[in-house]
Amino acid sequence: MDLQYGDTGEDRAALERETGIVVTRLEDIDNTNDIDGLAALMSACDAVVSVSNTNAHLAGALGRPTWVFAPFGFSQMWYWFPEVNKSPWYPRVQVRHQAENQSWEAVISPIATEIEMFLRNSEGFKP
Repeated sequence: MDLQYGDTGEDRAALERETGIVVTRLEDIDNTNDIDGLAALMSACDAVVSVSNTNAHLAGALGRPTWVFAPFGFSQMWYWFPEVNKSPWYPRVQVRHQAENQSWEAVISPIATEIEMFLRNSEGFKP
């Protein structure tokens, strides 16, 4: 499920071309202006994976299992505490930090297995 705000059509099409993974977007919900609709979508998800943005905070506040990818450098926000992988604000949020000069692929690839195992063990997972 695409929870990102803004036009993500090109990104979703590229992901499908490159990996065969189809990400669905519900056009009836405006992920930018309909916070209740977005919260409902997140609540229906087994887990949320996000970069450091509003969605990460909303998912955390809703108590959804969440993985947040936090960037290195200027964009690094103090509230993700770069020295720890847990959020003190949101107990079910895992934070993964990008190191200096580290590609996003290098950050995300090792975590993909962790997320997959979580989802396989989730009651709501349907292969």
